[in-house]
Amino acid sequence: MQQNVKQGVIPVTNALADLGLTHDILREAIEQGEIARASCTANDPPCVPGIYSWGSTVRSLRDILIPKPYEWTKTDDGNFSTVISPDGSFQIAVLTGDLGTGLVDHNPTSKYPKGPMIQEAVKANQQLLLFPEAQKAADEAAAKQQAAENRITWILLKRRSGDLVYAELSLPKTISKSGFVESWQVRIILNPVEVEPIAVLDDDAAGETIEVVVKRR
Repeated sequence: MQQNVKQGVIPVTNALADLGLTHDILREAIEQGEIARASCTANDPPCVPGIYSWGSTVRSLRDILIPKPYEWTKTDDGNFSTVISPDGSFQIAVLTGDLGTGLVDHNPTSKYPKGPMIQEAVKANQQLLLFPEAQKAADEAAAKQQAAENRITWILLKRRSGDLVYAELSLPKTISKSGFVESWQVRIILNPVEVEPIAVLDDDAAGETIEVVVKRR
């Protein structure tokens, strides 16, 4: 299935600007994640480099976007950690992607199946993408909980391969029952980020990450 793919300097710059973002913001977050990965050694458990990279990428997005002039917010509800746009209409999560991540002629997915929170978020995308006017009305009138349920979720999908990090900011459309994203509404392809060589495993070789099972209260 062919999605709406943004590539090249002008289309990517414009698409990110529509979201209040720049390539430099996302690049900085990705680089900080790789600095954290580089702090690991061969004696760390195989899942640790990926976890450190993910956590530091999320933290860096928040460090940049929460203060002025951006004034985003954050949520960790259900251990689903995201950063939320100033108007509350969408949020960004960070996931490790498979070998198709950041490549125009591929249909990427998350490297590992995701738990119930991300599955619910993508299912909410399905409804909101079909009826975007409903989201606007909900954002104006709903309380915090309802606003969260009506929030579009974008994903900063990234993978490290050798000394390059391939990444895209993309809008998931459907997710399988097993927890893998199956299709995307929009894909914003970022330029690969060159990083310092490290000895620990990259995302193409790393073992399975820890999946935390969370039940909704």
